[in-house]
Amino acid sequence: MNQNRLSFFSCALVIALAGSTVSASGIVAPDRAQHSFQAANPQTGFYRTGNQVTSIYGRAFSFGQSAEGSAQNFITQHAEVLGVSADELTLGSIGADNNHLIQLMPRDDGSMKFSLVSYVQSREGIPVYRADVRLLVRNEVGFPLVLARSAAIALGDFAVDQPAAARPNIDVALANAEARFPGMKGFTPPQVVIYAGSVDHPARPALALVFEGAVGHAGDANYAKWRLFADAKTGAVIDAEDLIEHVNVTGNVSAQVTQGFKSAECNPEGLTALPYARASIGATLVYADASGNFTIPNAGTTAVTVVGSLQGKYFNVFNPNSLAPTVSMSVTPPGPANLVLNSANTNEQRRAEANAYYFANVARDFVLAGLPTYPTISGQTNFRVNTAVAGTCNAFYDGGSINFYNNGGGCANTAYSDVVEHEYGHHVVNTGLSGQGQYGEGTGDCMGVVLNDQPILGFGFSGDCASGIRSADNTYQYPQNGEIHDAGQLISGCVWDLRKQLFAVDPSGYKTTLGRLLINSVPLHAGDLITPQITIDYLTLDDDDSNILNGTPHYDQIQPAFSKHNMAGPEIIYMNWSFPTGLPANINPAGGTSFNVNVTANAGFTLDAASVKMGVDPESDGSFALTNLALVSPGVYHVTMPAASCGTAVRYYFTANTTNARTSTSPSGAPAAAYTTFSAVSTTSVFSDNFQTDKGWVATFAGGAIAPGKWERGVPVAGTNSAPLTDFDGSGSCFVTGNTATIDVDKTFILTSPTIAAAPGDNNLKVNYARWFNNNSGSAGDVFLVQASNDNGTTWTTVETVGPGGSDAAGGWIYKSFRVADFVAPNATLKFRFSASDISPDNTVEAALDAFQLVSINCGSGCSADFNGDGFLNGDDFDAYVAAFESGNISADFNKDGFVNGDDFDAFSTAFAAGC
Repeated sequence: MNQNRLSFFSCALVIALAGSTVSASGIVAPDRAQHSFQAANPQTGFYRTGNQVTSIYGRAFSFGQSAEGSAQNFITQHAEVLGVSADELTLGSIGADNNHLIQLMPRDDGSMKFSLVSYVQSREGIPVYRADVRLLVRNEVGFPLVLARSAAIALGDFAVDQPAAARPNIDVALANAEARFPGMKGFTPPQVVIYAGSVDHPARPALALVFEGAVGHAGDANYAKWRLFADAKTGAVIDAEDLIEHVNVTGNVSAQVTQGFKSAECNPEGLTALPYARASIGATLVYADASGNFTIPNAGTTAVTVVGSLQGKYFNVFNPNSLAPTVSMSVTPPGPANLVLNSANTNEQRRAEANAYYFANVARDFVLAGLPTYPTISGQTNFRVNTAVAGTCNAFYDGGSINFYNNGGGCANTAYSDVVEHEYGHHVVNTGLSGQGQYGEGTGDCMGVVLNDQPILGFGFSGDCASGIRSADNTYQYPQNGEIHDAGQLISGCVWDLRKQLFAVDPSGYKTTLGRLLINSVPLHAGDLITPQITIDYLTLDDDDSNILNGTPHYDQIQPAFSKHNMAGPEIIYMNWSFPTGLPANINPAGGTSFNVNVTANAGFTLDAASVKMGVDPESDGSFALTNLALVSPGVYHVTMPAASCGTAVRYYFTANTTNARTSTSPSGAPAAAYTTFSAVSTTSVFSDNFQTDKGWVATFAGGAIAPGKWERGVPVAGTNSAPLTDFDGSGSCFVTGNTATIDVDKTFILTSPTIAAAPGDNNLKVNYARWFNNNSGSAGDVFLVQASNDNGTTWTTVETVGPGGSDAAGGWIYKSFRVADFVAPNATLKFRFSASDISPDNTVEAALDAFQLVSINCGSGCSADFNGDGFLNGDDFDAYVAAFESGNISADFNKDGFVNGDDFDAFSTAFAAGC
């Protein structure tokens, strides 16, 4: 089950926990550290991968005298939020250059908007493989830290085997590698690391040797290159990572260079300048400028031979194991010496060499236009490009070169336009210190999409010049769990939709904005998955005031584009809502319960003071009635709850607009999400479960052994089967059937509560829950059944049957409330169960459950002067009222005018004297 999720907690929802718990490893318990952090930084959000926080975003959450100082303040004070201790993190980089500080996001004036400060993780002096923390700091006064991205790994009580670390079993490790991959040679020197997989794909921590080896050479058929991990003590190979990143794409290139973005088999060639190409006279060599122009120093006017080469400044082209041929001509100084490679344009391999060289430079220039200081690439020369590699219908990147195949097997020569740009995109991902997988494939596609400003990738690759092999104009949804090339279309779809959004508002500058966001986001990414953390990255890079939760300059383009693919980032917080005296656990059945709500606009927005309203559903039937709230003072509004039948669960929410018509609700997501109170003098919670912890619910299958589709507790994983995107109450988890992107209910799955002890004869006991049921066909027998038992599950009484048809069986969270005594007599052996069925024929059926509770309702005497609600009028009520009045509690507003003053005391005294 994929546990990735976004969470945001407003200040009203965060509970500050006193003290902290320290584990055996010396790390403060992450949950305590996280609560404490968000109590101190209420407008921040967490993104979790599994149970680990991998992103912190929102309003700036650390400051300092420099970028490094701001970052170090966060590490010193809050590393435990990420599940690691501060002493495990030191300034450094997992890149070969160990550059812990890079600049990101150039402004128009050439200055840089951000500093990215990196820390590497180690324990007992041994580095944790590819485990780091990257902190994005704005380059401005105070150096606000606005994004933390963690690929650090919680190691628990793992301890380093120091003898094995000092004398690792290298010879056996290399021998085991050769046994596993016959013919493997050219091993890199083994390094001792702690290997624990990654945040995306965790593994049990082990002291390991990491090294690389290859079988054959890049130009050979069946060439392979692997990174291997071997147990440092025994030499046993424990994992292997394939370094060959293959791709199936197409494009067009030549020198004569193929024009446009289709393959050479589809588009003609045209004379095209080769940027940064090498030119020489004897031992004197120079490199051309971006337009292909060069000047070679030379003495005298005697005729000389000038040589042009694809052994350029930044790329060296091979075919496949020797340098591509040169071209030469004799000229009399000063020339000109116009050198044309592939001038005849009759040889496939010469054309491929020129195309590969040209489009590799196009891709590199694009990267450095987006970020002139891009890690490794900004200073890299002589990167290898191989053409005429053995085989057909493919291209690949192996960590040190990009490689292209000849025409054949029904496919074009793959050295052209977006195929080259895609493969170089893998190099961008690698040097940006991200994983590859679906993210690498998708980013490679994005390179071609943005450079060619069109969505189809690989035109002509398979011989059809009218079509390609992938498209960024798609509706792929997060999460994607399939083959990585296909899954990568999720991010290219987001980027293409963002391109369309940006073009609509800035047709002259959209390419610059999009390119900068794409390139600068790569060094922020960790792992090989495409997740909504990427949306957070784009918003943070776009932001201009250290708080993405009040919007960014292109929020209205980024958020819709990514949301279209279920990749939504955090919602803008237009308003800050608070309730100075809290929210009522229960309200007077006769109406009149009152309290105040404070609402203020966030920076950059202005509250429309007349727009503040409350929506109330007094019968919990989904029908909310909106009423205007009375303004007490600027930003303070008075709420008076309506009458409701005693025992009813009353749902309500608040809404307000900014002056530019942006709507904010409390709670977020209203009215689908709403606050709940009870119409009663008082309430007593008998049992409550928001499913964040295991309280003993049991999942069973009517057919015997549990099969796919069972009830599972966790964060909902949205897929294609009409399941919920989020839980109901905002706590994060709920129970869902078949909680994956592809599995739904088959047959009947049952979820049974633990035994609940209620007071015998409690006729005011209510059961409340939120349910989700989707039956896409309405077939007979495909129902959702709710049942109750008062004999510990021996016999069952049906509370409600949902479906097979009707609106309640079409998905969506629906809140229900019933009096238990209407079905079974309350006692100490209550149980409840929820059954979802898909009876033959097989249909798509999904169910979910959240916010389950049993509440005992006290309807009291109905007398307003019975202030403590115990059903009697006596001195206890007078004392309770005086205490509330003297503390200024809004509950003492007896005349319901929004103020607590002497008029309320007089009104209460009159009612008390009158009796009940």
